Amino acid sequence: MKNSDRQNRLDQLRLREVEGNLSEDEHKELLMILDELDAEEVEALRPSEEKSQRLLQEKAELKETVIQLQTIVTEHKHLLTKAHEYLIQLKTERA
Repeated sequence: MKNSDRQNRLDQLRLREVEGNLSEDEHKELLMILDELDAEEVEALRPSEEKSQRLLQEKAELKETVIQLQTIVTEHKHLLTKAHEYLIQLKTERA
């Protein structure tokens, strides 16, 4: 069944359902169409879900890298401060 035909049939079945005129076979058909649509939606969303998972993993890795870089920067600042203090001490001793 083409998508437009299926959509038309779905609309008909929903209308009959609202009117309370849906037979048992039509109810089964309605459920089948809805299941097909759900399956198609899941399949259509799969690439986005996979990409989302990859991006979340990349984000976690980047956060870890940021933490490591912050630690390195803090250590370098500490070493620079110590080197500056040592330089001042040397200048003072030479004066």
